[in-house]
Amino acid sequence: MNAYELGLKSKWFDDTVLLNLDVFRSDYQGLQVTAVLFQPVSNVFAPVIRNAAVSRSQGVELETQWAATRNLRLSANITYLESFYVSFPNASPPILQQYCTTNYVLPYCSIYPKPVRILPISPVKPRHTRPRWSGSVTGQLQHAASR
Repeated sequence: MNAYELGLKSKWFDDTVLLNLDVFRSDYQGLQVTAVLFQPVSNVFAPVIRNAAVSRSQGVELETQWAATRNLRLSANITYLESFYVSFPNASPPILQQYCTTNYVLPYCSIYPKPVRILPISPVKPRHTRPRWSGSVTGQLQHAASR
């Protein structure tokens, strides 16, 4: 694995505002992936382990925080992530496509032309393990108990 990261961490206005920005990229080789293959003879799906030759994850992350008062802190984070296979020569077709080759069921299989053929997968295939956009907004209020 090769990983690259470039970022900025900063505090402003007497340490009441925090702003962090980060760009990153990770290249993986020999990543093992669980795939699900349809077995038409037994009419079941079976998991198999496949070797994804090269995978890449890259993106941008922004983290902010504001100490509005001594007891109130607000923060927001957002991340954009692209995660895809650069090379995956033995990738499995989507599960629905596999199923529809032997069991054409409307309306589910109507996205494929009839008869459904198993076509080779494009060399650049998205990884569906992470959302492209993610983020959070939080607030923290501390209240001192009266004595």
